[in-house]
Amino acid sequence: MNPIQENIKESVNIKEEIISVLNNKPPSKYIFFFQYDKYKLNDLDSRDLLDFSIPFLNGKYLETQNRKQESIEEYENYMFYIEDLKDQEKYNIKSRNDKIKMYKIKKSFRFDFIDWDDKEWILSLLEYLYVVSIETVNYLKLEIIFQEMRQKEEQEDFHRKINNSKKTLTYKNIERIDKIDETHNSTGDKTHNYKNIERNIINRKDMLKNRIQPKYTLDQFAEKLLKNINERPEIEKKEEEREKDLEELRRQDEINDERHNTRGNTENIG
Repeated sequence: MNPIQENIKESVNIKEEIISVLNNKPPSKYIFFFQYDKYKLNDLDSRDLLDFSIPFLNGKYLETQNRKQESIEEYENYMFYIEDLKDQEKYNIKSRNDKIKMYKIKKSFRFDFIDWDDKEWILSLLEYLYVVSIETVNYLKLEIIFQEMRQKEEQEDFHRKINNSKKTLTYKNIERIDKIDETHNSTGDKTHNYKNIERNIINRKDMLKNRIQPKYTLDQFAEKLLKNINERPEIEKKEEEREKDLEELRRQDEINDERHNTRGNTENIG
């Protein structure tokens, strides 16, 4: 064991970190790990073998910190070391047969009785963590893809709303864009400066520019309204006279109809 390994042992208790992970608890810290030279499995004792779990522990720690890409790199480092150390069979997460093998490994691994001095048990632990690494990397990669798709949809939705607001600049649109801007800023996302985008697209001084211009000023409208009120009695009088004329015409029509109907069959009598 070299001095670097000794420093690792002193700075963190790897056994405790492993137990935490086996009990679904996150590791307490990121652990410095150096690259081993090529070792033969038989040359390593049980204490040395435990150090190979460090990249896995780091991957789990970064995963809990939501640092997905860095976490994937640590898990893949762990898988590389295990494959190199013990000629570990590589498993394909998409293969049905490999899935069955991985399931059996996870099912057969027991940690209700831990023996840190038992080299075979530690090797079974490393194999178990190897399978967990494969599954976790697959899960994280899918999660990153979904996250990128979601971000793309949000960006497209945002730009679609911006384009709509350019066509109809109303108070409602302005408020909606403000809310979008506040939402994105609150997430701490620095990939887009939405406030600058908003200012470039919407000039507050011109936000009513596309609205219909009023036909009258307030004074002109008040004057027209007063004039209509004053003219109303005369209009009503004309309407009343017109109604009387219509009634007179209807009455004359009725009289003419009555006279015509009372002549009987005398049209050709001279």
